[in-house]
Amino acid sequence: MTPLIDVVFILLLFFMVSSSFEVNKQLSLNTAPHGQGKSGLTVSMLMQSSTQVRLNGVSYQIGSKALAEVVEELVTNKQSLVLAAKDYISVQEVIKLIDWIKAKGLNQLNLAVSVAS
Repeated sequence: MTPLIDVVFILLLFFMVSSSFEVNKQLSLNTAPHGQGKSGLTVSMLMQSSTQVRLNGVSYQIGSKALAEVVEELVTNKQSLVLAAKDYISVQEVIKLIDWIKAKGLNQLNLAVSVAS
């Protein structure tokens, strides 16, 4: 029969090898002081589903060439974007969209939140 310490050691090794170590990413978000609006031109984007956004009254597929061109135009004109999402959209989907927008070069990104009353 195997000594108990050997069994415990093998189990410890098994759990150490089989566990996954993830590095969490952090988003740096700038906030405006309370009560002050953002100066300059801003454009509002509403995330309607995990695959569709509405920008200036026009619906776009996330990741589409048309949306990429609009975002690149915002970068060129040095405009900022206010992003809002429907309440049923998961945070993960919003983060994916933020990552996609930032990959296109738009750093002037603000999040719109609603406070429950």
